[in-house]
Amino acid sequence: MKVYAKLLLLLTGLVVLFCILALFINFRAEREVLEVKAGYVEHEGEVFDRILELERANLATFAYDYSWWQDLIDWIEHDAPDLSFIHDQFEAAPATYGVEAFAIYGPDGKRLTPVLGSDMDVLDEPGIPEQLSDEILRRPSAQWFTASFEKCERSWFEYFIVPIQPQEDADRTGKHYGYLAAIRHWDDAYLRKLEALSGSTIELYESSYVPEAPPAGWTGEVHFSRSFKDYSGTVQVVLDIAKELTVADRVITKLVEAFWIVLLATACAIAVVVAFVLFVVSKPLKVLSDAMAQGKASTLDRNQFKQQEFARLAKLITEREAQQDALKEEIALRKETESALKRSRDLAESADRTKSRFLTNMSHETRTPLHSISGYASLLEDTDLDEVQRESVEEIRQSSDRLEQLLSDIIELSSLEKHELYATKAQIDLHAFEDELIAAAESLCADKQIDFSAQLCENCPKSVFTDYAYLRRVLLHLIENAVKFTREGSVVFRTQFYPQESAYRLIFEIEDTGIGIHSDELERVFDPFYQSDDSDSRSHEGGGLGLAIARSVAEMLGGELTVESEPHQGSLFRLSLMFSQQQVVLDAVTPVG
Repeated sequence: MKVYAKLLLLLTGLVVLFCILALFINFRAEREVLEVKAGYVEHEGEVFDRILELERANLATFAYDYSWWQDLIDWIEHDAPDLSFIHDQFEAAPATYGVEAFAIYGPDGKRLTPVLGSDMDVLDEPGIPEQLSDEILRRPSAQWFTASFEKCERSWFEYFIVPIQPQEDADRTGKHYGYLAAIRHWDDAYLRKLEALSGSTIELYESSYVPEAPPAGWTGEVHFSRSFKDYSGTVQVVLDIAKELTVADRVITKLVEAFWIVLLATACAIAVVVAFVLFVVSKPLKVLSDAMAQGKASTLDRNQFKQQEFARLAKLITEREAQQDALKEEIALRKETESALKRSRDLAESADRTKSRFLTNMSHETRTPLHSISGYASLLEDTDLDEVQRESVEEIRQSSDRLEQLLSDIIELSSLEKHELYATKAQIDLHAFEDELIAAAESLCADKQIDFSAQLCENCPKSVFTDYAYLRRVLLHLIENAVKFTREGSVVFRTQFYPQESAYRLIFEIEDTGIGIHSDELERVFDPFYQSDDSDSRSHEGGGLGLAIARSVAEMLGGELTVESEPHQGSLFRLSLMFSQQQVVLDAVTPVG
């Protein structure tokens, strides 16, 4: 299928998909409009309920404040029906609380005062009861502070009737000394006030009234109702609230119109883009793809393309073809270099194997005459020799021993470099290990008459998981070196133990006051066969392999061997080992950290 046919098919598919998407979005939009209207009704209902709640709060607050009062109880028990106390104490209260009328009843439910208005004038409301019913007086405490609706002869009224109790009765569960009724008329004036506050139209009906449903297709306003009950739970009043939706309807209509405009603009944009792809992009792309498929990318002429982008793309393809050819040549050259390196590696490995065989054979062939020399030297020592002869024989024996040790060190260093030696780790008693090293160091220092001291960390663990023999060999070699290169002064053996994140660090330090090491030689002392040119160092015998072997063994144990030194001031060799939490057994009596 040609590119043009594919693009036409793509355009047709996009149009069909766009139509399906438009229908789906329209369906979703209509549902959302209904949900918005339902949410609007719910919101307006909540607003109206909140307004009623705030209006009722005045009555409830007045009834609560003035019914919890010892002076009012005294008046009921001694002075009623003298109204002078009531006029004096309640004169400003109704107006302050926004209460239209109130009345006071005795403990038997009989009214002690007339119905008094906000100006303390007597109101003629024959519908307000002279005697409270037993049903009201027997209500549980939780129902006292609830509103009730009753019908007078002239209008409906809402009132709160609450028990009068002393201030000492904080929970208001004790004896009722009387009752206070806070009253509000639900007349036309009050309904108009609610309409102004809620921005709606309100009609009040008796409980038998059922509001008519709006006509089919009506969207001009929403209706919702609220019912109000008396103390017995019987519905007495029904409010029908109507709220206009003209503004909301306009907003929704504008949103739908905007949606269809955006949808149409999107469809036009898609058509323009597809047409552009068909007539402006497709043909140059076909030329480029054919040239690349036929392997003629290097012959592309950028001037044949009118669009600057395609001309630049043709140039990039031509350059890429040239880079690809250069890359092929570089790959071929690298393969030749790789082959040469492989041959060099094979030669190096062959030389290494030859060196190993040579060292093994040399060790075997050399040890035999060395053993003979040592044996004959030992036999000569048992004969009658003068002092000069005996010293010569001793020198022969010591030289052969040193040469044999040097051969052993060479073989071991070679094995370490080839990773042919492995640590045999086990849990070792660190305290016993330290005691053994200290005993050996004290003996060496005593022979040379220099001071020795040990500074062991207080929080050292009981045991660690490592290779006992290799660790002892490294530390003993460092101690022997410290003693060897210290003419006078002291040698210090020191341990430190540090807890770290999920691990522990154990440090061994051997510090001396010997001849020291120059700064430019600090790292070279670990090189095989390296010996300092310093005359003091040259005066001590050695093959220059001890520290090289010590560092290799330290790395095999998972540690690090470093040195700090100043000429003629002494040296500090530090062996640092890391252990996991499972490899360390802490001393039960010594906390870590």
